[in-house]
Amino acid sequence: MRLCFTTPPNPPSAEVREFSQSQRRSSLRQPPSPSPNPCLLLINPWIYDVAAYDFFARPLGLLYLAGLLEAHGFDVRLLDCLAAPYARPGPYGTGRYPKEVLPPPAALAGFPRRYGRYGISEASFHQALTQMPPPAAILVTSLMT
Repeated sequence: MRLCFTTPPNPPSAEVREFSQSQRRSSLRQPPSPSPNPCLLLINPWIYDVAAYDFFARPLGLLYLAGLLEAHGFDVRLLDCLAAPYARPGPYGTGRYPKEVLPPPAALAGFPRRYGRYGISEASFHQALTQMPPPAAILVTSLMT
């Protein structure tokens, strides 16, 4: 697994922006594994909040862990719940995450903002799970501690 993060000097062309969006969507379409090695599912979960923007937010720690596990022979699958295409992509692959408005928790009931889940839909999540082999273990990362 090789990662490369660069910032172009000029805004990317439409072709580059489309490639970036297709790369984000491709993390949901992984073919079934023919590998006899144990399958591990790594999940970057949704964000539940009143606002969420992608300013180059990638699950770097989870990706490093995926590379380490692959190097030790595991069949690693990544399900990135934040890898949804943006309604209005910003420059350099940034943008607003898609949002599904939800009832706020009791602690935020009086807060005058719409609470929601950011990222892929639940249907996309379930569809991605059905296309993967049953994992031996599931590892979930978190943005907060």
